[in-house]
Amino acid sequence: MEMSKQETSYTQGPWKTQTHISLDRLEIRDADGRRIAVCAMDFPMSAKTHDANARLIAAAPELLEALQEIVTAAGEGWSHLDASFTKARAAISKAIGA
Repeated sequence: MEMSKQETSYTQGPWKTQTHISLDRLEIRDADGRRIAVCAMDFPMSAKTHDANARLIAAAPELLEALQEIVTAAGEGWSHLDASFTKARAAISKAIGA
């Protein structure tokens, strides 16, 4: 199954994190500075975990694009990576709502 890029309905990347005026929140913003999401710390979550969660969310567009390129480039080859490609295809489908 070849995954092709399709028109997206989500805000295109890159996204970045920005500290909110309230220090227990990080905002995820697009390249134009528009807020995509707010990542609020839910105690007793550590600040380190909170920051890592926000960075992961902000990396989502680039992660999706990289996965799509890898799966497309590999096609149906590389049989030793079938399980990994199955996971990658599932993650891509989840991300694009397919």
